[in-house]
Amino acid sequence: MGFLLPAFSWPYAVAEISILLTIGGIMLSVNPGKAEFLVAKICLALAVGIVAARVGASLVSSGEPIAVRLLLTAVVSVAIGVAWVEGWRWISSREELAIESKKPMPPGVPRDQAATIAKPPIVWKWDEGDYYFLGATGGVGERTWIKGFQALGRNTSGHTIGRIGGHIESEITGESLVLRIGGKPIAATIRIPDGAEFDVGVTFPNQYPESQIPPHETGISADKFREQWRSFKFVFEYDGEKSIRRFTPDDIENMLRRFHDATHRDVKPRVSQ
Repeated sequence: MGFLLPAFSWPYAVAEISILLTIGGIMLSVNPGKAEFLVAKICLALAVGIVAARVGASLVSSGEPIAVRLLLTAVVSVAIGVAWVEGWRWISSREELAIESKKPMPPGVPRDQAATIAKPPIVWKWDEGDYYFLGATGGVGERTWIKGFQALGRNTSGHTIGRIGGHIESEITGESLVLRIGGKPIAATIRIPDGAEFDVGVTFPNQYPESQIPPHETGISADKFREQWRSFKFVFEYDGEKSIRRFTPDDIENMLRRFHDATHRDVKPRVSQ
């Protein structure tokens, strides 16, 4: 480093700053990860430190009046501080974008729309892990019945949202069912504060005669659901905006398989007195 060299002059300082900035640039140009961003920040800090030390040495040895030196010190300190803060913020913003770009995209969302969903105003539970978006009943020896569709969301827009609405629409039959919130019709006056969770969904109309044994009073069978709703679109509306998610046949089959595996486990024999 410049302050370790016998001749702490501007040529040495410029050479070292150039080397550090080159290393930092290389770190940011090769699909950087956490370690590369850290190295880039260290290079920036060292480069700014060398500039500050070299300028300080120049001011100390200057023959200017003290008032002039104080003024120059203040101006240079502000300039160096701004350069360091903005450089650090720029690297940090690149790091955030890199992290977001490596997150898996929700099914049905093209990769070229990644920037628009990097920080979505509405976060849905199915984007954070396994979530049963279909309500179903059934078990060992029983048919699987689909009771409804359900979605748990959280307002992350930074402000209260209103003018709530939406629907799900079958891409097979074109049938559309209006969303409800908390199991009730969505009132025109409802508002969802920033950070609040909410649940919306629909109940599928009963398409079979009522059974004498609950819970087979409503809904449609899994087989009928595959025929009519094996591909559908979810549309949630708020303040003139839309959050859309398409559920594919693979999504449906994976959900039904998970439900079957969870409700048709082997029952081990048990002896008790």
